[in-house]
Amino acid sequence: MKILFIISSLNAGGAERVLSTLANYWSHNGHTVIVIKMDDKDSFYNIDSRITLISLGMFKKNLQVSKKIIHNIVIVKTLAYHIKKHCPDIVISFMDRANIYTTLASISSNRKTIISERTNCNGLSSKLWRFLRRIVYPYANGLVVLSDFDFKHYHYVSNKRIIYNPVRTRTNTKTANILNIGKKEKIILAVGRLEKVRCFDTLLYSIFLLIKIFKRVESLNSWRWQ
Repeated sequence: MKILFIISSLNAGGAERVLSTLANYWSHNGHTVIVIKMDDKDSFYNIDSRITLISLGMFKKNLQVSKKIIHNIVIVKTLAYHIKKHCPDIVISFMDRANIYTTLASISSNRKTIISERTNCNGLSSKLWRFLRRIVYPYANGLVVLSDFDFKHYHYVSNKRIIYNPVRTRTNTKTANILNIGKKEKIILAVGRLEKVRCFDTLLYSIFLLIKIFKRVESLNSWRWQ
């Protein structure tokens, strides 16, 4: 099978990690994998050498409204060109704007497209892009979300599934020794940008409730929160 991934960048983000994990896995299992990213920066994550990585370098900032419209149209046409050129069996895109671009590009290319949302549906602040998401998403062949809340929000998309982020569980002995796995203290670690969409306030309140509810449970005392 030939699989084409589309994403804005491969920076050090969660969606980028998921894409690289899936792309590397399918490449390792004999599938032809192509990754298209819209920026021109190097990938933070390791990408299998058998994967075709295409950087479009189409990120532009501080454009006037008229030029933004033209630029977005150019992005869609460029993606449509690459989809037709590589003729994949399936196109998979990640994150809101890339999902919109990809869905529009795939309509003219007549390719099956799965779009994947990796953040809370309320994280997209732009009213224009929210409107476009509402109009365009139903044309995708499938939508992947991470939570029941998002699943209900996208009621206007008929074919959708909740699929959680993949987690690598296989660790060899050498790596385990380097990471000191099994010897470290028990830590629940939260890492992310201090932005509203990350909901650290909700996390902190949840921790408070856990401590309050289980304060007499000795096993909880062996855990640290960071």
